[in-house]
Amino acid sequence: MEVKPAYPLPLGFNTVSVEVKPAYPLPLITYHLLSPLGSTPMKLIFPILLALVLSGCATTSDKLMHYDTNADSILLQNKGVAKNILLAQYDEWKGTKYQYGGSSKDGIDCSGFIYVTYLSKFGIKLPRQSITQGKIGVDAPVMYLQPGDLVFFKTGITSRHIGIYIDNGEFLHVSQSQGVAKSSLNDPYWHKRFWKARRITM
Repeated sequence: MEVKPAYPLPLGFNTVSVEVKPAYPLPLITYHLLSPLGSTPMKLIFPILLALVLSGCATTSDKLMHYDTNADSILLQNKGVAKNILLAQYDEWKGTKYQYGGSSKDGIDCSGFIYVTYLSKFGIKLPRQSITQGKIGVDAPVMYLQPGDLVFFKTGITSRHIGIYIDNGEFLHVSQSQGVAKSSLNDPYWHKRFWKARRITM
């Protein structure tokens, strides 16, 4: 975008006003800069700067959606194999207590269990935090969930919970009361709080 007049300003002119109308309403941002003579402020009305800031945030979000894979990642694409792997994971971790920020059998939280399971069983390195895990992959229709899909719940005003879908409405997760457990999406508690599902694609 070209903005006129450009420096140097003609004699007798010391104020330039530039108004940009974006596609959607933006707050007006006003900047005061010194003129070349160093005495009279030059007023630039430039709302488009805020749009540039917002676009920078979008770029950061795109980076968060990246995840690493390896040769074992193809196992997730076979529904039967993925289901058996997840059931074996449940048998191995069943009853492990909940611990916020934990990622071992001494204690683990819901997003930590997702991270450990995907990395150790499918060779996929996901983000560690649930808020970022909710941004990866693609939307999965609740009527057509597959083994390995991530299921998300709103358990409070700002609280989020995450699990891994197995099959027939069941999912693995880590509850604060039971630790690593297997629950049903048809359970009234979880059914009421279900938010969305995401599928990790290769």
